[in-house]
Amino acid sequence: KARPACATSRRISLRPSGTTTGRRDTCDGGRGVARGASVTQTKQPRYRSHCHASSIASSMSGMLPNKQQKRSHDDVASGKEEIAQREREILLQVYTDGCIHQVAKILEDAKAEAQKAAAEILENAKAGAKEVAAKIVKEAEAVGRNRVNAITKQGYEALEAERIAMAKANSFQTGKVLLNVGGRNFETSLDTLRSIPGTYLESMFSGRHEITQSDAKGRYFIDRPGKHFQLILNYLRDSGTVKVITSDMTAGQMKAFMVEAGFYGFLDHMMPYHAQEVVGESLLRRACLTGTRREQQTAVAQVGALVFEIGSTTPFLTDEFQDMRFVITDQFINGAPVWDAVGGKYFMYRNAIDHMQVTIKKERRVEGKPVGTIIHEKFGGPIVAPTELPPNQWFSCSHATLESQYASGERGPFWSKLVRVPAMRITVVHGLDAGNPAMALVLQKLAVHVDDSDSAGASDGDDRSSDSDSDGDSGSDSDSDDNDDDDDAA
Repeated sequence: KARPACATSRRISLRPSGTTTGRRDTCDGGRGVARGASVTQTKQPRYRSHCHASSIASSMSGMLPNKQQKRSHDDVASGKEEIAQREREILLQVYTDGCIHQVAKILEDAKAEAQKAAAEILENAKAGAKEVAAKIVKEAEAVGRNRVNAITKQGYEALEAERIAMAKANSFQTGKVLLNVGGRNFETSLDTLRSIPGTYLESMFSGRHEITQSDAKGRYFIDRPGKHFQLILNYLRDSGTVKVITSDMTAGQMKAFMVEAGFYGFLDHMMPYHAQEVVGESLLRRACLTGTRREQQTAVAQVGALVFEIGSTTPFLTDEFQDMRFVITDQFINGAPVWDAVGGKYFMYRNAIDHMQVTIKKERRVEGKPVGTIIHEKFGGPIVAPTELPPNQWFSCSHATLESQYASGERGPFWSKLVRVPAMRITVVHGLDAGNPAMALVLQKLAVHVDDSDSAGASDGDDRSSDSDSDGDSGSDSDSDDNDDDDDAA
């Protein structure tokens, strides 16, 4: 086989061991002549060396004794073997060096080609990404411009339509509007009719709807009874005077007025707690007809707090329960009214063992142990309004209490998982007062009871005095009667 290009030959004259001549030529590894040195010797054919060695051995055989001749033959054979072994080692080393050099060169070439290919791929990827990004940005800008143009166009069209509608609305009046409500004629201004948004009259004269005049005088017809329409106009002209407007109405007139106010959309503005007032009046009438004096006093306290808010005076309850608003309902549990929390999730009621508690509606348990989120310690005794409960006897669970306050709070005497609220605040938002006819009637009856009690006490005192003057022994009897009267009053 051809030798590698980097390898050089080694000329060796076949001589007995220790008599070799010649020079070793190698690459720039340092084992032969220096790089660039010329080599003039050429390798002779091996058979000539062998023949030369044989001739030398033959010529010497006649000159040496037999034992020495045998030793010379052995030395020649050993030298041949050593020469062959060294030649094999040199060839193997030269071949190995050449292979390593070629492998290293191949690896370097492969690495350079790989780096070049990777750089080309990266550049192509960057160029492609830039192209895609530019395309996306261009498309997004086009979509954005189209959307902005569409919104601008829609907004312009809406404004133009509103301007035209307002022009039409302003064209039919020059500061006043004539109305025909159920055959009764009224005169008012456009600003008055539009003063409360979301109502029937505001929508009718907003310009968003096309309306026509019903007669030659330019009146606009509304097919509703005109009896109470003047009161509605008065409310619009001076908002907030509904109590003055309805103060002289009978129950029937008030009911008819509420119907008209509801049709025009003013009921929630005029009387936001009208439904609660109806419940309160029902409680007062029932207590006035069949209730005891204590029941009448409880009804007065309950209707005085138709709508109220609860909350701790110091940071203690969570935001969900702080300033929670309750409104009275027409439902009763265990003989006491139910107050619903605004939002519909919680409610307050009297449980089976006479505790007032706040709990979730879906977990209502009228019977059994109390399971309220917020609960009052007081139990037993007559039914009272929430505003009459002691403020320092409310307890709350972990869900309703701030985490830091719950960890250090005072545990309840009956409920280990509840902590005492330091001072619960109950603020009345709306309730009936003495101006309500039903409330006035109950207060009058309570006043009569007080007068009767005072008169009865005075007459009993006069009788006891006369009895005491006439007979000393009867004094002890009168004292006994006096104690009985005190117990009854209590």
